[in-house]
Amino acid sequence: MKAIILAAGIGRRLYPITETVPKSMIQLNGKPIIQYKIDALKAAGIHDIVVVVGHLKEVLKASLPKDITIIYNDKFRTTNNMYSLWLAREHTKDGFMLLNADVIHDNEIIRRVVEAGYSLIAVDSSRSNIKELNVSCDQNLTINRVEFNLPQEVIYGESAQIMKLDKNDAQVFMRNVNMQMGLGKLDTPVSVIPQELLKHMDLKAFDISQYQWREIDDHFDLNIASMVA
Repeated sequence: MKAIILAAGIGRRLYPITETVPKSMIQLNGKPIIQYKIDALKAAGIHDIVVVVGHLKEVLKASLPKDITIIYNDKFRTTNNMYSLWLAREHTKDGFMLLNADVIHDNEIIRRVVEAGYSLIAVDSSRSNIKELNVSCDQNLTINRVEFNLPQEVIYGESAQIMKLDKNDAQVFMRNVNMQMGLGKLDTPVSVIPQELLKHMDLKAFDISQYQWREIDDHFDLNIASMVA
């Protein structure tokens, strides 16, 4: 299975740092954010890794390990991350893991996701802030909604922004990506999954609430993430 890491964003909320350093290359305890993810994937047995870059691409290209496949999103200023995934579509055909470069995860989360034998989204059942990207599922943990502003009573937990899709679910998911791109909806976020699409997928909620993780949006997050890394 391949892993696709989305790392094209500008990271304006981390200015002035991200004026000269890509968000994913910011150092946490002496190591770039993205390198934690790459090391965890390799430790879990995933060596076929694709990184989609954009903002300050040359800095990333010069710093990433030579065995990483790099794809350039030249429209990073005007598109959202679904477009970045679409650029990597040739790497999705047999199933894939999708990760955002600006999230720090405990290595055990990556290992357990890789070992799971089904399509999933990593979900933290201990978090349920309605302003965040949350997941709703049935009693069998089959996901039926992935949205912002879900009603509190249906929230199972917050998405930890790791998705793994087997071959069949990857094909279903990418058909929707291709359709959105064909309609010119280049600013569509990849993480919000339409309910109708979920009806055609077998996507499970994978609880990772016992482990630490942090999405890095701003300077406060950066300080907290240094304790997770």
